[in-house]
Amino acid sequence: MRAPLLLLLAGLAASAGCLRSFEPPHEIAIDRLDLKPDRVMSQEVLLNLTTVLTGRGSGAASNVSLQAKAYSEDTGFLLAESETPVGDLAGETTHAVSQLLSVPRSGGVRLDVRLFEGDAARGGASISARNLQSLEPNVLDTGLRIGDVDFLVRNATNDTKPRIETDLYVTNEGSQPSEDLRVQVKAREVTTRLVADTQWVETGAIAPGATVIRAVNLTVPDHYNYVFEIVTWRGESIVARTEGNVQLAPTFEKPKDQELVVTQPNLNDFVTATPTTIAYDASKPGGYASGPAIATPSAKVPGLGLAAGLAAAGAAALALRRWRQ
Repeated sequence: MRAPLLLLLAGLAASAGCLRSFEPPHEIAIDRLDLKPDRVMSQEVLLNLTTVLTGRGSGAASNVSLQAKAYSEDTGFLLAESETPVGDLAGETTHAVSQLLSVPRSGGVRLDVRLFEGDAARGGASISARNLQSLEPNVLDTGLRIGDVDFLVRNATNDTKPRIETDLYVTNEGSQPSEDLRVQVKAREVTTRLVADTQWVETGAIAPGATVIRAVNLTVPDHYNYVFEIVTWRGESIVARTEGNVQLAPTFEKPKDQELVVTQPNLNDFVTATPTTIAYDASKPGGYASGPAIATPSAKVPGLGLAAGLAAAGAAALALRRWRQ
C-alpha cells in the first residue's frame, strides 16, 4: 500500500515543476469599435473607423494587422476596404487603430473588422451605419483637391521680369463630375507681403477620380522670394486654400556673431499698370462673365508724394513772406 502511494507522490512532484514553468499564452482581441463621419460630401461619406485592441498575458503578439471592409446593407456588395499594419503588441496593453473608408452617401453600410496575427485570424467584430443620406454635406466641400503644384520658369532674360508657370494638379475625389470652379493664383513677395501678380483659371468639369492639370502664368520681379497663394472660389465664397513657395533670391542662415542686415526692396518693381477684377454675374454659366473685367485705375497720390507737396507749399509760403519783407 505504501509503495503505490510513494509512486503517486513522486509523479506529482515531477509534474509540479512542469506546471510552474508553463505560462499562459498572450491573447489579443478587439475590445470595441467606434464609427464617425470624417467628411461628408455631396455623393460620398468618408467614415472614420476606430478599433480598440486589448492584449492579455505575459507573452507578445507579433505582426498584428487589421482588415476592414464596408458592405452595402441593401445589396451586400463590397463598397470599400482597408488593411492597416499594427506591428507588435506586448503584455497588458490597449491600442487604438483608425481607418478611413469612403462609402456612398445613401442607405446603410455594415463594416466588418478582422484581426490578424501574421496569417492567423484572431477574431473579428462588426458595426453598422444607417440612413447616410440624412448627413448634411460640408457646405464648402467641393470634392476637388489640389494635391500638387509645380512651378516652371518660362522666361528669365535680364531685361524682362521672369514668367513663372504654375501647374495645378486638380483631382475630383467625388463620385460625380465636379463643378466648374474658379481658382485664383497670387504671387506674394515674402518681405513686403505685396502681391506682384494675380491670375485666374477655371477648373472645368472633371470626371470622378480623374486628375487634370490647369496652368497659369505669373510675371514677377526677379531677385525676390514669393509665396504663391492658390484660392478656390465658388461664386462669391472661398472654398479652399493652398500655397507654394518660389525663391528667386539667394538665402542663407545668419551666424549668431553677425549683425542683421536690413534690405530695402525696390517698390517700383511691384507697380502694375492696370489692376484687374473678376465680375461675378449670377446669370452667367459658372457665375462669372466670359472674361475678367478691367477696373479703371484711379489716380492716387503716394504718401511720399503728398509729403513732398506739403513741404514744397511750405517753402513757397516762406519765400513769399521774405519777399514781402
